[in-house]
Amino acid sequence: MSGSRTENQSGVANSEYEDKLAQAIAQNEELCQEMQKLTWLSEDMPAKIEFLKSAIASQQITLCLQTALAAMLFVLGITVVILSFVNPGLILAGTLKTGQTLGGTLVAASGFIPIFFSRRDKIVALNSLLLGYQHQQVGGLSPDAKLDQYFDQYFAMVQGG
Repeated sequence: MSGSRTENQSGVANSEYEDKLAQAIAQNEELCQEMQKLTWLSEDMPAKIEFLKSAIASQQITLCLQTALAAMLFVLGITVVILSFVNPGLILAGTLKTGQTLGGTLVAASGFIPIFFSRRDKIVALNSLLLGYQHQQVGGLSPDAKLDQYFDQYFAMVQGG
């Protein structure tokens, strides 16, 4: 009788051991998957950082060009308005002074508006995303799925998808 009792205790101990072993293996597999993710993220991060740097540079160049063109339009419009008062017949006939003044004002306004309503917010957002990835790379931040989501959204927008 005590022999069967020992076998039962031994069987229970074996099943507990097998359960603990199965749990340890499952946790090990989860850890391996997490390590693979982190390795992939750390390998992918420099490419994302370089992409963001080039996107920021491109956006800054575009913004500078837009601002320069807007400033040229503004100066041209102001010049036309001033000329309509100083010498009304120089550009258009003297009878069209009002039209020249209004046209110059419209051209000046069309140059003035883009200067103040440009898309600087896109550059600020890209800079924030870049800083987040740079902090992750040096270990200052833990990996954040939101950063990846924002990056993926911007990347899809750039790709046209």
